[in-house]
Amino acid sequence: MNFKINFLLSTGRQSEVTVEEGTTLLEAAARAGAAVEGNCGGKGTCGKCKVRLTEKSTAAPTETEKRLLSAEEIAGGWVLACQRTVTDDLTVEVPGQSDAFQRKISLTEDDGDIEAEPVVRKIELTLDPPTVKDQTADLERLLEQLPRGLRCPHRLLTGLPQKLRQEKFSVTAVIGPERLIEVEPGQTGSSLYGVAFDIGTTTIMGSLHELASGKTLAIGAATNPQNVYGADVISRITYASTNDGGLERLQRKVVEALNAIIGELVREAGIAGDEIYEAVAVGNTTMSHLFLGVDPTYLAPAPFVPAYRRPEALEAAEIGLAINPGGQVVLLPNIAGYVGSDTLGVILATGLEQRRDRCAVIDIGTNGELALAAGGRILTCSTAAGPAFEGAQIKHGMRAADGAIEAVQIVEDEISLEVIGGTRPRGICGSGLIDAAAVLL
Repeated sequence: MNFKINFLLSTGRQSEVTVEEGTTLLEAAARAGAAVEGNCGGKGTCGKCKVRLTEKSTAAPTETEKRLLSAEEIAGGWVLACQRTVTDDLTVEVPGQSDAFQRKISLTEDDGDIEAEPVVRKIELTLDPPTVKDQTADLERLLEQLPRGLRCPHRLLTGLPQKLRQEKFSVTAVIGPERLIEVEPGQTGSSLYGVAFDIGTTTIMGSLHELASGKTLAIGAATNPQNVYGADVISRITYASTNDGGLERLQRKVVEALNAIIGELVREAGIAGDEIYEAVAVGNTTMSHLFLGVDPTYLAPAPFVPAYRRPEALEAAEIGLAINPGGQVVLLPNIAGYVGSDTLGVILATGLEQRRDRCAVIDIGTNGELALAAGGRILTCSTAAGPAFEGAQIKHGMRAADGAIEAVQIVEDEISLEVIGGTRPRGICGSGLIDAAAVLL
């Protein structure tokens, strides 16, 4: 039997989903696109997936709910989404959490000293039209004026005759390594854009750039919606490998989030999504696998073997990314099972590989990575930083969002707190915990 679950979101929006009897509210929320915290991946250990039932439930609280919720919360209709299964139509209130994206965005607003060398470029052409004496086929006529060895995807070939004739054989070819990306009627060489993504376990960052100059046009961010299946990579690997359709759901979640960011970026810049011809992404090794829909099962147990490590490139249409369908999507190479392309991005951005002195760079996120340059080598390692600080086994732990205590000081024997968003404290994030430990010592 199926039941309807209506989720009331803090934004005022509603999201309804129909699920089978016995489905947990946490799984129902994930299918509905409702952002419910799922730090422990539904194991019933973190107590973060609190939602409120608008009508009193006849079901008694579970032992886990009695342990992790207060008596007042239980009386007020609060339940743990991972503990409650669907047995009737329900309306469920989801508490809001506003992540502190602006802090990360402000760190990426400086273009620095960039000398752009785009691999995707445009070539404007005016071709001789065919005649009785020149019956060269359309594709060959175009390729004769382009660098040798380019491949034309079937997708482009189907509409090529009309595109060439729309502006009387005045066209612009968009080319990447070894293939045509797009053929556009007219002279469109001034519109050439790309997007870059850092697919974090908790937060996804995206930026829109002019490919010719490297100039940043817009920056956006979103919470990684996969977090409903667990705050850490092991939880998500477990979900992907033990649930039918789990890998496909995780991939769909991250692609939807990237497309939402792309929508924000193009609106801010006043361009069309089809004018984006390249997307470059980095992430830890698990996030890279999930983005491509690659089975991550064997990343979890020793010897922690990834399915691939080299760079991967594909067309946007293959994974449904909302840029030009032929746009080139590139993932930088991973380094190891738990050191991904995001760490490689940090190394390149900081110029660590060019240092001759001993130098370390540390990236503290949900996953914490360290790269050390010394003796002509670069050594890397990683650890689970976010879950350790922000909620895995800490009752009031939370990520850096509105209401999180981010700094703790003792001023004249009084404890002074800094809270993100200037609101009433709801919990404490990693930087606040480090501060608290420091001042207590």
